Amino acid sequence: MPKEDVKFTRKELKEDELVTFSTKALKWLEQNRKPVLTTVISVIVVVVLYYSISAFIKYRAEKASNEYIEALEGLQPKSRSQDEMIPESPSRDEIKNAISKLEAIYNKYGFTGVGKISLLKMAQLNYDIRDYDASLKYAKEFISKIDSNDPLYIAGILLLANVNFARSDFNGVIENCEKITNSSTNLLKDEALFISAKALIKLNKKEEAKNKLKELVEKYQNSHLKNEASEIIKTL
Repeated sequence: MPKEDVKFTRKELKEDELVTFSTKALKWLEQNRKPVLTTVISVIVVVVLYYSISAFIKYRAEKASNEYIEALEGLQPKSRSQDEMIPESPSRDEIKNAISKLEAIYNKYGFTGVGKISLLKMAQLNYDIRDYDASLKYAKEFISKIDSNDPLYIAGILLLANVNFARSDFNGVIENCEKITNSSTNLLKDEALFISAKALIKLNKKEEAKNKLKELVEKYQNSHLKNEASEIIKTL
């Protein structure tokens, strides 16, 4: 029978065999120094790049978050006096200043989640001060940059529908509200039904509006819009 080859581990080699093994290994490394060195360096570079990029992204995201919070600090309600319970709303200038800061954040950190949320916030703030053209621009840009499965996508669509209503684009309202009511989530569907009904009333489609409001009342018992919807139904 042919003699079976016996494989030794490094620990099982005798001292003279270990010397021979080490010599061969060193010789192989010497002969293949360039490819080995290239491979080692490549691995090190990939690892360093991975951790560097991860650290950079984390740093940028944290910096963006801090700047976002600072941008909105001036919008916090202020008490007029100790005797007055109703806080003072931010002025138009304060809101415009916040929008300017949010614009800067988006320009610097547009690739981050905070950068994208800045677009939605700018759309909402411009809506608050009735700058509907700017609100429309930011809302559309936000929607184009966010995944349709993200809950904030629905929020962006609803804001866009409200902007459409303010601009008397009632068909645009209905179109955007249908995107919400046809979505797989229940998020903001009561709001979409309500504003869609208001748009239908403006278009003198009262029966369709009534159906929307009835759907709201029947399906969304806990909606804060239920009572108002019920009252509108009585007038149609």
